[in-house]
Amino acid sequence: MKFIVNSAILPTQLDPVACNTAVPKMLKTAGFKDIQIKTCYCCNKDKKVVFEVDATSKDALAKALEKINFPVESIMETQKM
Repeated sequence: MKFIVNSAILPTQLDPVACNTAVPKMLKTAGFKDIQIKTCYCCNKDKKVVFEVDATSKDALAKALEKINFPVESIMETQKM
């Protein structure tokens, strides 16, 4: 399944660009092999990031992001047209 993850506003100590590179590594290190970050987008002005993700379910994705303390605003299931 494909999802779009929209971050909440990142804490001031987190740089959006650094976050984009760290999250895939953190998921892999935490053992989440069934969750794959496909594309990352960064909005420095708003201190947010957006990911395109392949995952088995929305619930599994939410739990993985919670485990690595990633601030999620929304997770939406998507379908490419």
